Amino acid sequence: MKTILEAKVEAKNRLYVAYNNLVSACIAAFTPFVGQKVMKADGLMKKFADLVPKAPSPDFHVYLNRSNYTLGWIINIDVTYFFRNGDQRSHRDEICLYIGDLKNGVLTKTLDFKPLEYGFSVEKILVARERFNKAKKEFDAAKSALGSFGEYDCQ
Repeated sequence: MKTILEAKVEAKNRLYVAYNNLVSACIAAFTPFVGQKVMKADGLMKKFADLVPKAPSPDFHVYLNRSNYTLGWIINIDVTYFFRNGDQRSHRDEICLYIGDLKNGVLTKTLDFKPLEYGFSVEKILVARERFNKAKKEFDAAKSALGSFGEYDCQ
């Protein structure tokens, strides 16, 4: 049975892999249309329908991010896990695939693609949480030592 942390890790890794594949393909597909009208009031112009990113598998969903300023899609994934009491639940994670900037429906530029790093693991997250909690305790102790003096003096 998958725990919620395992579901979160799986969702994030799969989402980032899909993001890297879809964004690079979409930017390459839309770059030739910079300077052209790609959006109309009710959405993407029909002649660009073949360029819409496709969900890599049935547990992903892709839909247009409605904006007057950017061309992009939201991609999300649902991963099933089992809650403490044995109930089956779903964890959803999502990210926006920004492709480029828009002005009055015209694609003014495509964005530079920077791949997201993935490779998260339950073990890495548990270690990071442990480090965070230790640092937080040190922070709380230091803040408490300041008392009512605070961090700054207003001039």
